[in-house]
Amino acid sequence: MQLFASAPPDQDMSLEGSRLFGHLAGTERETMILDQEYWSLALRDPKLRARYAKRQRGMRDTFARAITARAEHLGTPEAAKNHEELATLFLSIARGLSREKLMTPDVVPDHMLGEAYATMYAGLVARSASD
Repeated sequence: MQLFASAPPDQDMSLEGSRLFGHLAGTERETMILDQEYWSLALRDPKLRARYAKRQRGMRDTFARAITARAEHLGTPEAAKNHEELATLFLSIARGLSREKLMTPDVVPDHMLGEAYATMYAGLVARSASD
């Protein structure tokens, strides 16, 4: 998230996102599994759910600040003004792909996360241009 916020405007961050995703999937598999277990337990336990939601809110807020910083570098399409919603969307895509990669690694190539982010951003730009 820090790299995303501080990258120069001409740096394609979808490539960096893909690289980091591949690194995490290759070296932090057990951490990713623990996160899934934590999520599953939090669904059933209200106290744990509150702690998990607080953790997620912190990640979402951090990512929203990174998106805001990136938008200051690149400009933001009108359709992409709600950075907290975008952060939720980006994090949800990453979480879903990481879950799928844990179960069926050959179905989720490392570049897929960056491609999904780039496609989503291109869609926001196109949508903004047509408004």
